[in-house]
Amino acid sequence: MVPDEKRIEEETLEDTLGVMKDTLSKQNFCLEVKTNWPLVQKTYSEVGGRFIEDFFLRHGPTIVAEKYQQKVYFHNVVKAYAPPGRRTIEDIVFEWSNPKIIKDRQILLISVKGHQKDIPSYPNLASLQKTTSFYSNSANRNKHIIVTYCTFTVEPLPYNGSYNGFIMKFDKKDIDGFHLKNLSEKNIDFENIEEEHQIILCDSQNIKITYRTREKFIKLLTTKVNLWEKEFLKKQL
Repeated sequence: MVPDEKRIEEETLEDTLGVMKDTLSKQNFCLEVKTNWPLVQKTYSEVGGRFIEDFFLRHGPTIVAEKYQQKVYFHNVVKAYAPPGRRTIEDIVFEWSNPKIIKDRQILLISVKGHQKDIPSYPNLASLQKTTSFYSNSANRNKHIIVTYCTFTVEPLPYNGSYNGFIMKFDKKDIDGFHLKNLSEKNIDFENIEEEHQIILCDSQNIKITYRTREKFIKLLTTKVNLWEKEFLKKQL
C-alpha cells in the first residue's frame, strides 16, 4: 500500500506543533533584555526570533528524551536534536514514528521563525538551491521541511537615562506552521542575499496553504524565480 503523503504531512505538522506547544507549557518563555542605549524597532524582531530558536533547541530535545525514557511517544516524536551541520535549513530535527500510517521513521527538519505581532516581516525561509536540491532527491522522501511561525509581543522598557530594553512574550496559541512545499504561491517571493537566491515569506499576516507534490513545488519555484529574475534585471538597467 502506498502511504498517503497528504495524511503524513498533516499528522507530522500537527505533532510538530504539539511538541512545541507542550514544550512551551512546561517551560514558560519570558525574555527581558536591558541595554544602555535606546533600541530601534528592527532590533526587537531580529533578536526575538533568535531567542525563540534557542528556547526550543534548549528545551525540546530534553522533554522528548524524558518522554521516550518513560516509553511514551511524545506526539509520535521519538527523538529531537540539533542539526549536525552549519547553515542548514532546519534549526532542530525531530524523528517521527507512526506505524499505523507509515512503516518508515520520518525525519522532520524544523525551521523556527519568530515574528513580532502586528509588524510586517519578510523572513528568509531557505536557499532556493538547497530547497530544489532537497525536494528533487528521491532519497529525501522520508524527510520533510516544516516551518514553524511563532508570533511574539514586545513591551518596551522605558528609557530612564541609564538603560533601555524590552520584555518579550509568547505562548502556545501563538505557534503555527506549514510544510514549506505547501506554502501558497502568493506567499512566496525571492531575494538575492550574498549572491544566492533566497525564498522569502511575504504577506506574513495572511499565510495560505495549498497541498502540492514535491515535483509541482519545484516547477512552481522555477517558474516564479525566472519571472523574478527578469524583473530584477529590469530594475538594474
